Amino acid sequence: KGCDFINETQRILKRYYNLVFPEELRDDEFIKIHLAKTDDSGNKIELDKFVHDFEGYLDIVNKYRNNWHIYNELATIKKNPDEDKLNGKEKNLFHRQVLYIDFDKKDYPHFGDDVYKFTQLIKDKLPDLFIHAIYNSGGGFHYYISIPKTTKNRKENFVKSLHLLNFDRYCKY
Repeated sequence: KGCDFINETQRILKRYYNLVFPEELRDDEFIKIHLAKTDDSGNKIELDKFVHDFEGYLDIVNKYRNNWHIYNELATIKKNPDEDKLNGKEKNLFHRQVLYIDFDKKDYPHFGDDVYKFTQLIKDKLPDLFIHAIYNSGGGFHYYISIPKTTKNRKENFVKSLHLLNFDRYCKY
């Protein structure tokens, strides 16, 4: 039964990976994974790791999942030839194929844990929008919406659209 759980967990992670990242990355294109934790003395420790494929992604998740908070950038990172090492600076963001909306429950205490009420905030403005995935983070709900693979200029158009819909405060870009 333990192997079934591990295989199912890997299958779900692979589906998430396929939703967020392009099928194949260019040689100079990477995925940034940000790791954070607080040590026993209360000091915050943060690390950034960069991987080039699902196997590398899975290795990082398996290695750090029990003791670290794990976050990934939603856009791929392109190696900048003018910099010594990879980083997640906005100028190095490359491809993006998912829009991410984050609603914090603390901002809507009257909604409680009702995912349908949070979803209705989106559907009231964009009734035909297909939401590809919803995740209950405990502190809120994360909505993932697939978009055509985009570069920075197209991303800026999406951000402007979100601003017009008054969703920009909930979105992570």
